[in-house]
Formats: sequence, structure tokens, C-alpha cells
Amino acid sequence: MLLDQQLLDPSFRAAYLRDLVLSRYVEGDACCAMGAVSLLAGQVCRSDVPEGVSIVLGALVRCLNDNADDGPRQHLLPFLPRLLNSADAAADRQREALLRRAIEDVVLRGMQHRLTAPLRNRIWAAGTRRQVAAAYRAAARHLLHPVGMALHADAAMALAAAAMEEDPSLAALLSCQALGSELRCAPHAVWEPALELLNALIEMDGCEQLEAEIQAA
Repeated sequence: MLLDQQLLDPSFRAAYLRDLVLSRYVEGDACCAMGAVSLLAGQVCRSDVPEGVSIVLGALVRCLNDNADDGPRQHLLPFLPRLLNSADAAADRQREALLRRAIEDVVLRGMQHRLTAPLRNRIWAAGTRRQVAAAYRAAARHLLHPVGMALHADAAMALAAAAMEEDPSLAALLSCQALGSELRCAPHAVWEPALELLNALIEMDGCEQLEAEIQAA
């Protein structure tokens, strides 16, 4: 029986998905985490944008999948079934805002020792989206030119763009681009907080707790 036909059987899919993330099909095709979600949903086309999945959660999982080594990447497996039927426009607006703010915190912690005190204070004091964008653009210019930290500068510029983006899907992609840069800079420091963020965004109760923690920080 062809593998694609076997994957129509839910019991076969459950067994096969144990080691699926970025493993290989017998035909030689690669499968990423979101491709695995499409298999769980019975979408044999193995799309990395499967139907019924939150645009924000999908962006975060693709970011983690693409910026992890093979070992850590397997930690995404328990989250994948929880992505099914997670699409919700109202929830995604909340998820996007929380995602962006949490990633801003991760990025700032990663680059704060390379910023001058005035630049750090400008980011911390930013209240409006326009102020946030301007503060991160200023940080990016500093990081790129005096100290040459290109990945940190890329993260800052992505957050500047995300702060001004109205479309939650694009804003999530830009925020995740910043997270990806930080994962490449310091994977051991960023990976666990990123998984905690994913878990919180899947569970809306977790979103509310995360928002309270961000506000208290």
C-alpha cells in the first residue's frame, strides 16, 4: 500500500507521527512540523499551512521547526495535535498581541547588554506602537553599526515592523522572524521560553496568565 494511502488510516498516522518531524518518507520527501499537523488532520497533501490551524500558532511552530536542531525539534511533537481546529479570528488577534509582546521581551533580554542605557530605557518606556517601532529601529542601527550584531539588528527591525503591522497574520510572521534571529544567537537561552509561549498561546487561559506576567515584568 502506498504511504499516502496508509496515512488515511488514523491509527497508522498516530504510530507514524512519533518520529515524523523532519524525518523522511520512504519516497524521500521531507516533512516539517506543520506538515505533520496536516497529516494528523488527514490532509495528505502535507501542507505547511494546514486548514483549521491558527495563523499565529502556525507561524510560531514554523519558526521553531525551522530554527531548531533535530533533537530539540522533536519537543514540538506533543504540541502538534493541539493545533488542530485552533483557527479563531478573535483569539488570533489576542494571540498575536501576546506573541509580539512576549517576543519583544525575549529579544530585549537577549540584546540588552549590547545596548546603551538610553536605548534600553527608550524601549522600556515606549507606550504606543509607533514609539515601540521607533525604539527598535534605533536599537537596530546601534547594533548593526557600532557593534556589528547583525542577527540582533535583524530581530530589532522585525519587531519594529511588527509593531506597525495591522494584519495579525503578517504581524505574527514578523515577530516570529525576530524570534528566529534570537534562536540562532542563543538557542539554549531562547528555546524553553519559546515552548512555554507556544503552550500558553494554545491555551487561552495561559494567554491571560502570560499577559498578567508581561504586565507585571
